[in-house]
Amino acid sequence: MRFCFLSTRRGSRFMTELLLALSYACADAGHRVELALDAFPPLDEETVYVAIPHELHAHGDPAGLPDARHRARTIALCTENPGTPWFDQTLELVTQFATAVSINRSSAAALQQRGVPCTHIQLGYVPAWDTWRRDDAVPRPIDVLYLGAADTRRDPLLPGIRHALPARACQFLVPPLEVRTAPRPDFITGADKYHRLRSSRVLLNLHRTTSQAFEWMRFLEAICNGCVVVSEPSLDSEPLIPGEHFLVADVEHIASVVDQLLDDPARLLALRHRAYDFVRRELSMRPAAERLAELAAELPR
Repeated sequence: MRFCFLSTRRGSRFMTELLLALSYACADAGHRVELALDAFPPLDEETVYVAIPHELHAHGDPAGLPDARHRARTIALCTENPGTPWFDQTLELVTQFATAVSINRSSAAALQQRGVPCTHIQLGYVPAWDTWRRDDAVPRPIDVLYLGAADTRRDPLLPGIRHALPARACQFLVPPLEVRTAPRPDFITGADKYHRLRSSRVLLNLHRTTSQAFEWMRFLEAICNGCVVVSEPSLDSEPLIPGEHFLVADVEHIASVVDQLLDDPARLLALRHRAYDFVRRELSMRPAAERLAELAAELPR
């Protein structure tokens, strides 16, 4: 199978990293892959295209948006969750494409309830995300790392959490919500982000707006680099298990849970190893690539 993954230069780098991860998995499964930016290349009836609808619509080249023939050969990759405006945009656009997949079970179910056929694909271990390689000698000078764009719900919570962790070395990176096309002091991407996670003991995860979806990519990037996630309760964390692969706490107690974990190096190490070993051994991206290939094989030429 030949895949072309569509991303944009002006859109979210986070989305490009996700598409690249899926392309790596497809390549490892023996498929031919390429990445195109901003515009669909000329139609190739042997190629299946994979695009994130709301990203392409908002940030792609209008002259390069897909025509009906391209859309008939395109798998829409849905990344957004109910309760956010981006999910509503996805819902408006996704029916234009041949079929759809979602990286969250709850999002796939919400689309299905609205009459949109959508398949869940499970994200997993990505070698390119793993800069730790289970090396416990790597220093971790950062106690608590937070990576989350500005949000009306999360932002007021951060000062209180930081105040409750006075003895901890914390880095809270909060870039503006606007699209970020290049790294900046409060927004790191690629290897810099993985190295920062590798240098951190705990990643703090808070939900935006009304969404409670599990942030699969954020969790996996942290786990691949030995950074233990402490999060608010989330939907769809399976097959990861709270208490075994990450910790959960409501927002009123999350700082206390982080503080107690940092005071217990043996527990921190056990969580780090259990999460990494499970993801590395049991949660491959190969099934996601295989599911994309199965769907691609069903599309008309």
